[in-house]
Amino acid sequence: MLILSRYIENFDEAEFISDYAKKHKVTKTEARKRIISEEPKEKYYQEHIIKAIRREFPEALVIKLTLSMYSQAGIPDIMVIHNGRYVGIEVKRPIGSRVSELQRRCMDAIHKAGGTAGVCRWPEEAIALIHSSEER
Repeated sequence: MLILSRYIENFDEAEFISDYAKKHKVTKTEARKRIISEEPKEKYYQEHIIKAIRREFPEALVIKLTLSMYSQAGIPDIMVIHNGRYVGIEVKRPIGSRVSELQRRCMDAIHKAGGTAGVCRWPEEAIALIHSSEER
């Protein structure tokens, strides 16, 4: 498993790919493909984020939202209610994942309604996002 399973402060996807390409003597395109194939799936990051949130905020309501054909598209993956505040967490893999326009609009709507929403790759980012909701 790659280092991407652990938090990297100020992570820069392009820099990581470039370093990998140099180290393994491949093109950046090949490096990106290899990293994505070796990188844990989004579910791995979701599970670790949920566990960390429950440890840090045991009193919080933490729900992994599952999508079905009846769900509203664009809703963040994890819903957290902590100290009367709503936090929506959209989980993405560190390499190769992008936020869709629909997800971006949903996070904007959450902000406008007074909640907090953001994209997180690692548990440390999710915990920081929840703490930032307390400052709003």
